[in-house]
Amino acid sequence: MKRYTNKLWGALLPLLMTGCNADTAWNGTDVARGTAIRLLVQSSSGASSEQEELQLNDIRAYRFADGTLQEVFGPMTPGKDGLCYLPLGTGNGTLYVLVNASQADGVDGLEAGVTTLDEFKALPATTAAMTGQGMLMSGQVDLSGTSVAELSVGLKRSTARLDLESTDKGVEVLQVNITNLADRGYICEQTDVRSPETAEKVSFKKDFDTPLVNGRETLLYLCEQPGEGRQAEVLVRFRGALHRMTATLPGSIRRNTTYTLHVYGQGDDVCLDLTADGWENGSTTDTETVDKALVNTAASALPDGVRVNERADSVFIPYQGSDFRLVLNGEAGTTVITDGAVNKVTVQTATVRSLQSVAAVKVSAEQRIPGSVWEYIHLNLYREQTLVGRVVLACEPNPVTIEGELVLDENGVCDFGRYVEGELGRLTVPEGKLVTVEAEAGETPWIKLVESDGYYRVLGGWKPNDPKADGRTQEARLIISDTSGSNRESYAIRRINWGLPVVEIDGTWWCKYNLRGNVNKFEDQISIEYDQTMNQPLAEHLASCTNEELQTLMGGQFQGGNPDELPLRHDGSVFYHEGFKNNPQSWNGMPATQMAPPGYEVPDYDDYAFFGWGTNSNIGGVGTRTYQNTQGKEITVTVTERQAIFCEQVYGTVAFYDFEYDGNHWTLFGLGHQWNSTAGNISRMMIMLATAGTTSNSWYMEGYSQLEKEGQNWLKYTVQNTQKTRTIRCIKTPVEYTYN
Repeated sequence: MKRYTNKLWGALLPLLMTGCNADTAWNGTDVARGTAIRLLVQSSSGASSEQEELQLNDIRAYRFADGTLQEVFGPMTPGKDGLCYLPLGTGNGTLYVLVNASQADGVDGLEAGVTTLDEFKALPATTAAMTGQGMLMSGQVDLSGTSVAELSVGLKRSTARLDLESTDKGVEVLQVNITNLADRGYICEQTDVRSPETAEKVSFKKDFDTPLVNGRETLLYLCEQPGEGRQAEVLVRFRGALHRMTATLPGSIRRNTTYTLHVYGQGDDVCLDLTADGWENGSTTDTETVDKALVNTAASALPDGVRVNERADSVFIPYQGSDFRLVLNGEAGTTVITDGAVNKVTVQTATVRSLQSVAAVKVSAEQRIPGSVWEYIHLNLYREQTLVGRVVLACEPNPVTIEGELVLDENGVCDFGRYVEGELGRLTVPEGKLVTVEAEAGETPWIKLVESDGYYRVLGGWKPNDPKADGRTQEARLIISDTSGSNRESYAIRRINWGLPVVEIDGTWWCKYNLRGNVNKFEDQISIEYDQTMNQPLAEHLASCTNEELQTLMGGQFQGGNPDELPLRHDGSVFYHEGFKNNPQSWNGMPATQMAPPGYEVPDYDDYAFFGWGTNSNIGGVGTRTYQNTQGKEITVTVTERQAIFCEQVYGTVAFYDFEYDGNHWTLFGLGHQWNSTAGNISRMMIMLATAGTTSNSWYMEGYSQLEKEGQNWLKYTVQNTQKTRTIRCIKTPVEYTYN
């Protein structure tokens, strides 16, 4: 977003000079009987200090009459009584005042009776000369040929100022580049904005040693200049990413104006905005003034909570929302155009051309959601196609802030659209506010609030073997209210509810089935609903079900980095796994969650080690036996065999290993593995298990049928190459909030 305006803001600061003493004699005139000159300069509300910008180091005055310089006064230095005294007498014409002009070429060469007014007004100066010894300012007052005791002279700075402001959280400004700037301008204000013929184009660049964060600073001063093509480019870092943005400077850079580059960060996006604020003069007789009370508060209908600032150019809308009618003031021929939009805030304007009411504006604002930021709608006032003023509608953010993945949309809904769990976000609420969670009647909320140091952690939970974890949408509601329960706000938090059938073995939730299809897709896996239709232990079901069902339940074979199953095929002679690659990704160092659905992971060494008493454990053949594992815990294993027919071909003997601990059963089974790309090279009873870790070792079951090696089935952990396919049996990633 790129725009600029001429907002009229800032109070006028009368700068009472601490007197002016002449460095040159006034031809014997008693200055105490001269005309008192009061200088008025507008205050700046920007980044630079007022003392620096309001220093009056060098004061010179020039009286022109009939187009020629008549008298030169100064340079003068401050005195004590707050006024400058000049022996004007009844001199007619116009008095011009220059302040801090000592470094400007040509000023010292002005000569009474010789220098014309046109030559004086055409005096140029570089930007450096205009700021080297304080801010160069100019002003004038009509003497009217009358003798008065005191005159007020309004001063305008000969330069404009460009500031940079970045106040949104997380936004870091790293660099600013500006091109096509004039290096000099006129000391005195011209009838129109133009540059001297000697002006050259220069560029400005600033690299921030320390990024600008939550602050404002002055970048540079610019001389008044016309023309297009001036671009400001800003490099920022936001949410870990670099953003390069541009804003176009206005066609005319005007003196005595503060331009501000605003960098905003909202949601996942950043934007750059340019505004212009008038460095207006004091109440002088020669300066055209504009009524800055743009909002007519008396004629407006403003309910409680809606505030108007002292300058009457900004209206603050409370986050709870409000409906009101705003009346604006202006000059004849002024129209109002709305710029910008805020969600659920509507503005309707009815233009009225008159000296009093410019427009009646109807504003309707709904309650803003947590996590919102300050947002603005500009009511721009135009006269003869020139922007002459602006009223800002400032929409206050909800005081409840949100961090993390939890982001509410424009309707106050956070719909993740996928399965999520763990810490989803953090809520910070103001004093006097309470946050609770609700769900449908009879349901346990899938989210939980945990109060921490000054904020609430929002946790997504998991329910073991949830029969409703079948891909349906699950909803809970965050309720924010006063501690009394009043002023209630409700926000829906949704996810897709998925889960896999699991069994708990010594505190670890093991999936009951091997992964199949795409390892990251719940819809490809054996569902909880399907598992719960079985009316017998899994090992018994595997031993007795049809071959078609058995092949489905056995799961697939996988290679590292490929989330898709390598389907079992038969070419008329032998079995093979379609899609086998000679150079798959190594399992060594792969994130445990990469080859699993969200919320689950590949087991590591310790997980499988629980079922053995070392790295080479013979659990025996067909039948049941009991042993102690490495931890001294008693485990009972039952080994069962059956003949399998897959793809309408005899696959051979397969085994099922049912481990029972503390009354819970976990059954290991699989299609064996394929060890290279040659069709038929499948070891059907050597179940190679995907194992997370930083070594090349894998757990596997080195199985033998009763006919091959009676009484031998070895649970081993040894080095295995990357090519070999794996069976993936997941475990549940530990989650902080488990509910029933």
